[in-house]
Amino acid sequence: MKKRREKEVSEFLLDLERKDKLFLEGLSPEVRARERERMLAWERLSPEERARSSFENTLKLARLSFERSNNPYFAWYAIDVCIKNKKPLPNWLIPYLAQCSERLLSNTARQTGDLRKLLPWALGFPAKKSGPGNVSDPDRAQHKSWFAFNFAAEIMKGNDPVTARRNASDVLDDKAANVEDKTLVSWLKEEFNLKKAPRKAEQWKNAIRQQEGQFLPLVFDRLFRQLHRLTDKVSRDSDVT
Repeated sequence: MKKRREKEVSEFLLDLERKDKLFLEGLSPEVRARERERMLAWERLSPEERARSSFENTLKLARLSFERSNNPYFAWYAIDVCIKNKKPLPNWLIPYLAQCSERLLSNTARQTGDLRKLLPWALGFPAKKSGPGNVSDPDRAQHKSWFAFNFAAEIMKGNDPVTARRNASDVLDDKAANVEDKTLVSWLKEEFNLKKAPRKAEQWKNAIRQQEGQFLPLVFDRLFRQLHRLTDKVSRDSDVT
């Protein structure tokens, strides 16, 4: 079991590295230069420094997702990462935790007999779910971002938009795997903030470059959390054996 999990982590990292390079080649010269410098700086780090840098980047991206989505999942994800790395909680979590404790100790909480209603409210989760997805498993609702990232990698590879959409849709699962092409186009317009979808690959490259600063951080946040879950499974398998 442990070897299979470790293989999953290795394959995930190799796939991410390949797509990251494809994406990088198509970005603007300024971003490309910055990202290449970041990669060179990473290669110069010791294993201990890499672990610390990964931890800091994970928290940074968790904060970004928390502030943009207001989903408490990302706060608890950051708490989990800190505990497992035996690190203190960052200051940006304190206001959220203070709100949680205030609600748990409030008169409203004392008068509520149903914990199923009390705990989501106390932790800051919405009373009713709006739209598809699960607030405690946001990655299921972020398949559009993952598809868009893979589409962008396919475009940077030199594929035409139709081929790029078809190839990128291979990453989708469950109900998302059966959506029509016009739905995929709609997702791409949403993810890249477009009113009209470009028709040619070069037009798509330009559209992707214009959104790279806002789009990439959220995608890489999802990837970091996917990697975190995979490595966590390897750790649990090691504990069992």
